[in-house]
Amino acid sequence: VRKAKEHPPLPVVENALFLGDIHFLTSLPWAGKSTLCSDLISTVVRGEPWFGFPTRPVHVLFVNSDQTAYSLFYERFQDSPAMKERFHAICFDNIPVPMTADYIKAKLDQLDERGTTIEW
Repeated sequence: VRKAKEHPPLPVVENALFLGDIHFLTSLPWAGKSTLCSDLISTVVRGEPWFGFPTRPVHVLFVNSDQTAYSLFYERFQDSPAMKERFHAICFDNIPVPMTADYIKAKLDQLDERGTTIEW
């Protein structure tokens, strides 16, 4: 998680998503979240423009509690070398605590304290 005062933000999607930030997408069921995410993620990991906005190819960690969405990504992009290299997913049966940026940062800090590093 980027600390804003330490480094200027590097855009992943120009003027929208920034490297090191945590982004959440929530909505009602069947609103198109998985479709939007799959399109965004597939273009970002390949570094292709997303709706005309330049992107930077980066690793993506996709955390969700929807096994259907999780399967959709792997089925849709199983033949993409960029997806195999840069797309990482964690699927929970349920998410028992609010998945806030502070919660995720605390978990990443715990890994760091144990000497486990995650390079993105």
